[in-house]
Amino acid sequence: MRAVVSDSGQLVWQEVPDVSAGPGEVLIRVLAAGVNRADLLQAAGKYPPPPGASQILGLEVSGVIADVGDEVADFAVGQEACALLSGGGYAEFVAAPAAQVMPVPAGVPVTDAAALPRGGVHGLVQPGDGGGPDGRRIRVAARRCERYRLPRDSGRQGARGTDRR
Repeated sequence: MRAVVSDSGQLVWQEVPDVSAGPGEVLIRVLAAGVNRADLLQAAGKYPPPPGASQILGLEVSGVIADVGDEVADFAVGQEACALLSGGGYAEFVAAPAAQVMPVPAGVPVTDAAALPRGGVHGLVQPGDGGGPDGRRIRVAARRCERYRLPRDSGRQGARGTDRR
């Protein structure tokens, strides 16, 4: 597979070893990846990935599930999904812990969904503006003033533990 890697401060598209879904992981065929400050800092060598994380850049993606590992029951091959990652998103495929993956909400284009994992965490949550008790509207920073309706159980539990600026 191919991925964007940082090589002496330059971003390079190159061949890297294939990844696969391990136990409790989902393999996503990446269709879109978010770009944020942490990615830029990592590319500049000023924000190292956590121990054990992929050295490939990319902290949020969206795409189509290509495989699921053992112990994963909530996702299926062919399902559109987005994920918050510790790295590896700037590649053709990425393996993500299932707890950090969420289905793409109805009505959201899969390529826009790459902005949801981090944007949803840092976006503006407006309780009571979602048309009733079944939802909320989140204003995604990458999509100025456009709002997507997300169900309360849209997988936001996977966002726990992310940075809180």
